[in-house]
Amino acid sequence: MQLKSFRVNERTPFYLTSTLFLFTTILFTVVSTFYSPNNGTDFFPQGGSYQGNYIQDHSPLHKIAWYFSQFTHQIVLLLFFYFFMALFHRKSIPWFKMIAPAVLSIGILYVYLLYPKQPLKLYELPFSTIFSHFMISFLLLGELIYLKEYTFVETTYCLVFVVIAIVSVYLNYLFRGVWTYDLIHLDRVSGWELVLYSTLLTYTMSLLIYLYKSKPNK
Repeated sequence: MQLKSFRVNERTPFYLTSTLFLFTTILFTVVSTFYSPNNGTDFFPQGGSYQGNYIQDHSPLHKIAWYFSQFTHQIVLLLFFYFFMALFHRKSIPWFKMIAPAVLSIGILYVYLLYPKQPLKLYELPFSTIFSHFMISFLLLGELIYLKEYTFVETTYCLVFVVIAIVSVYLNYLFRGVWTYDLIHLDRVSGWELVLYSTLLTYTMSLLIYLYKSKPNK
């Protein structure tokens, strides 16, 4: 069956490559979520103690809840659907403007918040981690340079993703009794301070994109 909406142009190789890389990353992370036996700071497939309670993420629903509470996985999924739809000339520019600042900020947040908490060296990190936090930015930049405009009002689009992330954290806690990354404790002032800092960083990235796109062409 011929897909009438699929037309090859100069951007098709980039969209196809981006879609394949993102799909591979999603596949690796899903397999790791369902089959990894190792506990983490907020994930307990073997069972463990968390704030005085015994937590065991043995059911698929618990694992799915954990997966969708991870900001990196959310960003990769959203970017995958953007590039997949772009492959068929159905891309949503507002969608891209919502997630672009988050993509640029996720690597910084990982280096300062999550990387120090795990034992692996940088070169020992798995492909999915390297790609999701760092290499994904190159895909973003490859699309950003073709973006025609980015208005000041559109700098606030990234806040939609922030709200989605906060809701996912709370729903994950209601279902599993664990705060995302064991860092974003929405029942503490320190947790909301981290939300504030992350939001400011994301919005700063959005402003930088705006300043870059608003420069007059020479």
